[in-house]
Amino acid sequence: MGERQLAGRAHRRRLRTARHGQRLDHRQPDSHPLFLYFFGHVSNAVALCVRAVYLALLAVGWAGVTAIGAAVAWRVAGVRLALGTVAAFLACGLLGMWVPTMQTLALMVVAVAASVAVGALLGLAAGLSDRMDRALRPVLDTMQVLPAFAYLLPVVLVFGIGVPPPSSPP
Repeated sequence: MGERQLAGRAHRRRLRTARHGQRLDHRQPDSHPLFLYFFGHVSNAVALCVRAVYLALLAVGWAGVTAIGAAVAWRVAGVRLALGTVAAFLACGLLGMWVPTMQTLALMVVAVAASVAVGALLGLAAGLSDRMDRALRPVLDTMQVLPAFAYLLPVVLVFGIGVPPPSSPP
């Protein structure tokens, strides 16, 4: 390796390292590229979607969110659930928990939308391809007999709870 290349590497390393050895890009130097680049972009996309839904819910206001929730509940299950939805949203507002409720609702909307999209794509792939059906069948059969917390706990430990913080670009 030439002297110029070594000097360039050392310069780049100095640029990435702040005082007292703290890295500016907050990444582990030996992390796998899949986690550094692919999941970093997925995390940023999820955070962006959750933020957009959260801001939309706040823009609609408490009356709008309550009316939309009551209308959906009334259409899906009837008047009793619509009244329960109105009571629940009013209780959240009166107890001063409106902002955390909207954060949770935004997380749930994005999670359900992503789950439906991935599930629909996997279902279509399994329906159109025997090979994909044979690959998914043991996984789905195993997940069906396990309690939800048995496979959700490792997911929570790996990915954490809540909105992922946006990562810095590479």
